[in-house]
Amino acid sequence: MALHQVTNSEVRHWTKGCLAIRLLKDGLTSYVKSEIEHQYAVVVKTIKTRSKISAFSCSSCNIQNLLPYHACSERETQSCFQKPSNMCNCAKKHGKRKCPQGGACSLMYDYTIKEHFHSSPTFQNSDLRKWSTNNWEYAKCFISGSGKFGVTDVFDTDSAGLLSICLNNHSIRSQFEVSILEQAIQVRNDIFHSGSHQLQNDVVQGYIDMFLAVLRQPPLLCNHEAKDAVMKLASMREPRFCDCFEGHRAYAQRNFDNSRCRNK
Repeated sequence: MALHQVTNSEVRHWTKGCLAIRLLKDGLTSYVKSEIEHQYAVVVKTIKTRSKISAFSCSSCNIQNLLPYHACSERETQSCFQKPSNMCNCAKKHGKRKCPQGGACSLMYDYTIKEHFHSSPTFQNSDLRKWSTNNWEYAKCFISGSGKFGVTDVFDTDSAGLLSICLNNHSIRSQFEVSILEQAIQVRNDIFHSGSHQLQNDVVQGYIDMFLAVLRQPPLLCNHEAKDAVMKLASMREPRFCDCFEGHRAYAQRNFDNSRCRNK
């Protein structure tokens, strides 16, 4: 259904909700990118020190062959701290080994568990071969649910993924009011998975308010992209906002279709 054909008011309200999802993503992207870059740099520095290596450059480890550092032979007395423990690579050691670069990737595995609020990273989302070169492969371990293996950077990550990182990454989570993030994910899913593609006006206005609440959280107050998204979201609450305006149609259509394709 092309947006220019939309005439039903409730469908137009749903379309507004789709645009609001995209604006939420726009407002979160640079903040999450910056936080992950900083955190990754700190972790890599620590790993290099503990592994006694000058540069982290391993590209031979993957989820099938990597043994976590806590399960390496010289540390057998240390118990597993991933939850549930039967999902940890230490549960089935056959065919697995310590990272050949001084245990660097094995340490990264353990650090990721410790940084995950629930101690349950989604390692299946990550290409471990690129842990030494791409901080987003680290970030994807904090996205709940599988299916993100082919996502290579923050810009290709949808709003649900960004919210999931904010909730599951311990350091980032500590900066937010958690209940607001949790409600925002639910709102995003309600819009995205709507079978009827229809919303009442008061419902979509409430959804926009929820996204505004996310982007007005303390860590985002000085973020330029978040402030820009807040301004645009706030304008959507005004009666003069035109759902059929050409720029909004093209923007929402392009980005919502792309998001649907990535989540099939």
